Amino acid sequence: MDKIVLLGKERYEQREAMSVYFVDDKKTNDLLNDIENNPHVYVLACLMDRQIKAQKAWAIPQRVFDILGTHEIDNSIILQTNFSK
Repeated sequence: MDKIVLLGKERYEQREAMSVYFVDDKKTNDLLNDIENNPHVYVLACLMDRQIKAQKAWAIPQRVFDILGTHEIDNSIILQTNFSK
């Protein structure tokens, strides 16, 4: 049991090295890898990853949240936003 706990602690301490690189942008990768605080970002990227290149699909959430100005999901913000920029 102690070995399992030790392995878990080691992996937790190395979590930065274990990040997944979806795109060639650190800010976007950091956002996509922060599943604990922003699970909706990862889900949105998964939904976008259809019939287009993966690099483009995985970059969409960052673009959307740059337009919204927040990573929070709030229907009033979404309804008031012009995404045609």
